Amino acid sequence: MAFAVDDLAGGMQELKDKGVSFVSEGPLSGHGQSLDYAGREVSGHMRFTFSVPSTILGILFEFIEYPEGYKTP
Repeated sequence: MAFAVDDLAGGMQELKDKGVSFVSEGPLSGHGQSLDYAGREVSGHMRFTFSVPSTILGILFEFIEYPEGYKTP
């Protein structure tokens, strides 16, 4: 399950404070082109992370901070 977020680092810290672990200490980043959940092309610098499923409902969550100017559909 994936969520678009405005402040990835802040959201990670808030969840860490509640006992959630992530696959990396801080946000991962990438630059390039991809498709968002609505199938629209997105390009630019994105940050993302994945939760450790055993620490949050047994589900792998992805949190994505899209490039500046991105508008959710």
